[in-house]
Amino acid sequence: MQKAYEKDSYKEAQKELLKLKKELSADNKEASNSLEEGLEETLTLHRLEVATPLRRSLRTTNIIENFNGLFARRIRRIDRWTHSNQRHRWTAIAIKMEVPRLKDLTAAKHLPKLQEVLRKCAKKPYTDAGASPSPSP
Repeated sequence: MQKAYEKDSYKEAQKELLKLKKELSADNKEASNSLEEGLEETLTLHRLEVATPLRRSLRTTNIIENFNGLFARRIRRIDRWTHSNQRHRWTAIAIKMEVPRLKDLTAAKHLPKLQEVLRKCAKKPYTDAGASPSPSP
């Protein structure tokens, strides 16, 4: 799988994953089926043409998990959430306090391009439930 994710283009990565799926089908049908089920979703960053350095940073959930841990430590002493507005304020304050502790996202300079592609995708009607959105040409 790693070999596929390191490919530069969507087509190359897809070809590599389909090759792996074929190999798995002989040894482990469940793994092959699982790969087939999630194949398009795992290639979303390729399909959106996200730059390779940024794709490496975003292909795991480590960034989110790290932040969730920081956030949980910040709010663990709060015993009583009386109403939604209070919850929102405390959450905003906790996030604001933890942002400086977050490490810089590798290849963050590519984020504006990703934002642009995501905006284009959001404007397009989404018709195929089985495939990831792709940027317009």
